[in-house]
Amino acid sequence: MTVIKLSKIFSREHTLFYVYMWNRSDRLGFKQWLNHDLKNSLFLKKDKHNKISVWYEEKEFNQIRKKIAQRFKKDKSLLDKLAEILHEEEKTIASIFDHKKEITNIRELEKYYKSITNWWSSMVILFEVPDLKDIPKIIRQRALHLRRLSEKYSDKQDIVFINFWRSKYPKMRDITFLIKPSEIFSMKNNNINKRTLERIKERINGYGLFNSRLYLLPGLKKKLENSFVVLDKKTPKALDKKEKWINHISRDMSLMAIYYPFYVQVKKNIFDFGCKNSLYFSKKGFIKGYKSYKDQENTFKEIREYITKGELKKILKEFKRIIEKRIKLSNKFVNTDLEKKGLSWVIKEFENFHKFFLKYWSYHIFAFNLGNAVENADYEVVLKKHKDLINKIRRFHPFLFFDEKYLPHLFKYLEKESKIPQRKFYNLTPTEIITILKRKKIINLEEIKEREKYYLLKWHKDREKIYSGKEALKEYQRIIGSEDKEKIKEIKGKVVFMGKIKGRVKLVILKNDLKKVMKGDILVAPMTTPDYVPALRRVAAIVTDEGGIICHAAIISRELKIPCVIGTKNATKVLKDGDLVEVDANKGIVKKLK
Repeated sequence: MTVIKLSKIFSREHTLFYVYMWNRSDRLGFKQWLNHDLKNSLFLKKDKHNKISVWYEEKEFNQIRKKIAQRFKKDKSLLDKLAEILHEEEKTIASIFDHKKEITNIRELEKYYKSITNWWSSMVILFEVPDLKDIPKIIRQRALHLRRLSEKYSDKQDIVFINFWRSKYPKMRDITFLIKPSEIFSMKNNNINKRTLERIKERINGYGLFNSRLYLLPGLKKKLENSFVVLDKKTPKALDKKEKWINHISRDMSLMAIYYPFYVQVKKNIFDFGCKNSLYFSKKGFIKGYKSYKDQENTFKEIREYITKGELKKILKEFKRIIEKRIKLSNKFVNTDLEKKGLSWVIKEFENFHKFFLKYWSYHIFAFNLGNAVENADYEVVLKKHKDLINKIRRFHPFLFFDEKYLPHLFKYLEKESKIPQRKFYNLTPTEIITILKRKKIINLEEIKEREKYYLLKWHKDREKIYSGKEALKEYQRIIGSEDKEKIKEIKGKVVFMGKIKGRVKLVILKNDLKKVMKGDILVAPMTTPDYVPALRRVAAIVTDEGGIICHAAIISRELKIPCVIGTKNATKVLKDGDLVEVDANKGIVKKLK
């Protein structure tokens, strides 16, 4: 008997309702348009979490792609037929997605389910077309356009159901992610009998929808064994387009300042961001932060779960209160004569502030990642409700006051106490500062000298670990690799304010670089912060490596009406001062002209 190997192509948090829509759509689409009966597919929930992994046989999927190319070759009007069905079904679903119409009962939900599966059964064919080189370019481009228009609805499909179920059946909220469409559509008097309810709740520990039949995990294991099906834990390169590490932040910052975001991402404080594979590397004070894709998804998942629970407004209000408290505490500290207060007072104040600042950073990481966590999802509607509050919060930037006001005041005092130059203290962690203040530790000047060159901060065996000097550089190169300049001429990102303009690049890596920005320049930076604003008023366009729909660059570009492309990931690596570029903020493309 031939062994069937299934490969994972997708993994994300979804309901069982969504899983059935996906499965039905694929099978309908392949059968209707290709006359292909899908032989093997698996939707797997392996534990108590709601993350679903989707598995297909790579060999069969390659056959499907060939059939798609052949069908387009034979039927020149196929694209028009697919587009017609998409547009027809969109009449039903678009009003729901755009919140113009609400699903009020199960019959309407059933109609929505059928429309979605019909709509997506056409989309499943179109989705593959842009990547098939055997299909004429003009068809691939049109298919890509249709795919992009449809992708904005992908996550909304699940959100519509979640909102319906939790609003209409709040007492059965706990089975939102576990109930099948057929179990909903067969409900009598808006109730589920006790026996069915017990069966549904058994799925909490995991299930598998294998070839359209639902199994609990023990039954699934037996079925897969009997069918000679194995799961290939290593995703084929052709299906896995993700890199291992994400460079999510690049800034000139001190070790003291970066310690807080690092710590609250790896160690649960208010939120559990689950970032165990995170590190920060410094070269002469310029920080680069990295996290794995898994860490990023963990962070986004935590944020989306709180939004789904309806707690966003509560969190944002609490964060605003914490920001106000942070301002009061920091102003009190920097306006105090520390010499008059004495060492005991300084120790107590800094210890209290240290605990509070960890709490502050938990909320800041939540808000900082909020835009990216909800992009292409229906959660954006929720953000719009709190737009003013979010904008107020995003204007406050903790790096500025902490590195430029709070720490200089503290370290000036420490310089007098220890006779050590205050610049040395910036390369210590807050816990190291506390032990030094309590005179439980002597400052290691040789260690600080090495950290001034390079250091790497990572999580190791449930605690932070710092590598210094050449050891840090060696560890960084081992984990991340070398950083060769990328030889590409076109950069892509997200559009936040439209426009098209040409100009010369001014690379702003350090804040000191802002003074070279002139009127009409294209400002290229890892990210902007409030102290960039005077320079931003002079520029013709903004391009950043980082950022989401509510980052500082996005907010300020809309205010100043400056074309802006964010989240390029590599603009500061590819471009250099003086490069002539065209920023097409209508399409999210930055072209290097010369």
